[in-house]
Amino acid sequence: MPSVTTGRSTIHYQFDGMPQRPVLVLSNSLGIDLSMWDVQAAKFAEHFSLLRYDTRGQGKSAVPP
Repeated sequence: MPSVTTGRSTIHYQFDGMPQRPVLVLSNSLGIDLSMWDVQAAKFAEHFSLLRYDTRGQGKSAVPP
């Protein structure tokens, strides 16, 4: 599970696609995780280095106090 810790929170993220391509960042809405982009991710990953992440308190990201 790739994640980054900043301050008091740990954010889960996922990269798909080719690293040398331009980065496209997709953020999920509240109440759902990065899987909301699963259908679109396959197509986007053909053209971009795709970064998806779970917003703080959602999915596999931490719920800070």
